[in-house]
Amino acid sequence: MDWHFRQGDKVCTFRAAAVLIDNDRVLVQRSGREFALPAVRVSAGSTASETLVREFRKETGVHITNTRLIWVDENLWSSRGTDNHTVTFYFLAECGEGFPYEKFGSQKSGASVLFEWAELENVKTINIYPEFIKEKITDISDGIEHFISRE
Repeated sequence: MDWHFRQGDKVCTFRAAAVLIDNDRVLVQRSGREFALPAVRVSAGSTASETLVREFRKETGVHITNTRLIWVDENLWSSRGTDNHTVTFYFLAECGEGFPYEKFGSQKSGASVLFEWAELENVKTINIYPEFIKEKITDISDGIEHFISRE
């Protein structure tokens, strides 16, 4: 069971995202013209970090290791008459052996997500959500930062 609840026209979701940086590039997932960092819904009964490692492997076939929590984002947004409140824990992560360094698709059935590497210097120019990533991807602090996004 995922941490994803609906009550009337309101939805609350708890997610975990991977910040994978390698050779001055960051792994992003793309759907159409929108980009985001790879993320999953957190499973009840598992930590956010455990869920991210497990589900990332299921979806991509490759292993990551989370090194530390760097950001927490509360994202308040609306879509098609539904108010959403999504809380996401962002983990700085490392790539495991055999990690693809070109574009690759999700292994999840029916998913249309494409994973690709974006040059860090170009992240400011792409349509990535949440917006704070454009600035913070090249300025990751030693502590944990909290953001409130309204997009």
